[in-house]
Amino acid sequence: MKHKGFTLVELVISIMIIAIISAVAVPGILNYQAKQLEDQFVNQFINQLRTLENISMTKDINTKFYIQNKTIYFCEVENTNCKQLEVPSNIGVPSPLTIDTYYFDRYSNVLHADKVPLQPNEVSFETNLYIIKVNKYGGITKENKTQ
Repeated sequence: MKHKGFTLVELVISIMIIAIISAVAVPGILNYQAKQLEDQFVNQFINQLRTLENISMTKDINTKFYIQNKTIYFCEVENTNCKQLEVPSNIGVPSPLTIDTYYFDRYSNVLHADKVPLQPNEVSFETNLYIIKVNKYGGITKENKTQ
């Protein structure tokens, strides 16, 4: 008599193999998705900064950026025409947690909230994986954090 189907042992072994593969693959996939989300956020942040810098030079005005709660605001004119960038939940607010207001002047220099030149020479924003630095002359760099 021929039996069709799988034995209980074959089914248990198959389920164990699937469980082991899932246990190895799922955390890697989740870490990859979190890194992609952070990469996208950091690149948008840098692009918005560069856009503000260009606007300040081409329109001969001061542009402004600041963080409030978990939103970064990029304003063309004092508090109008602001674009918002939400900080993803897996990043937390880029440190330092209390970020002052900064301006780009018409020469792309970075000014502090009281519109005086930036002291020290740069301000940095840290996320889980990156450090974004803006120097007082408007240079913007992204560095990988050492883990």
